[in-house]
Amino acid sequence: MVFSDLVVIGQDWYKMPQGVETRWASFENSSAGKGKGGAENKKAKGHPSEMFAPGETKTLLNATGAGIVQRMWITISDRSPRVLRAVKIEMFWDEATTPAVSAPLGDFFGLAHGRKVAFQNALFSDPEGRSFTSYIPMPFRKGARIVLVNESEQTVNLFYDVDFQQVKYLEKDALYFHTYWNRIEKTELAKDFEILPTVKGKGRYLGTNVGVLTQPLYEKSWWGEGEV
Repeated sequence: MVFSDLVVIGQDWYKMPQGVETRWASFENSSAGKGKGGAENKKAKGHPSEMFAPGETKTLLNATGAGIVQRMWITISDRSPRVLRAVKIEMFWDEATTPAVSAPLGDFFGLAHGRKVAFQNALFSDPEGRSFTSYIPMPFRKGARIVLVNESEQTVNLFYDVDFQQVKYLEKDALYFHTYWNRIEKTELAKDFEILPTVKGKGRYLGTNVGVLTQPLYEKSWWGEGEV
């Protein structure tokens, strides 16, 4: 489930942006240094992926200063529901110790129950059913840190890149991106499932991804009706 107090920062595509530097973080250039990408193998690409072991944390982005994450692309060699639920993505803005995003990898990118289905919308895409892409602009003022945590028992091969803009400053109304994830393995009769707990302050709600597993008792008698 995705909740955001994001204000999208747009620009005219035909105009040269001022005070902006585009950066690209990947295993080829983990620091996202200017002009340092794709140079590990005698100034050619040679480090597209790394093995991701159980219990390991991989840092995808560790940027300082003001900026806007523009796009993320991730894929792993084992895309089974078991692994997609056990690998966790977390995001921290402005040196915070509490993550603004903490969710299973598959669920964050729109896959309920970790089941791979090709799809595409304005915020996420997986056109071939084999990778994960986010297009949500995510502003930060002091820094940004994005990590993956492998809580599965499987070693996987991980590929990624994070594209972001370094900017001199952000507008005062540029707000932070947040995700809330919740799961109940078995619902209780006459007790509502809470899609989003009470949130105080101003923001923008971008959308929700909901997955439902029907209890075998009701598989032939429940058609999926519900109230929100």
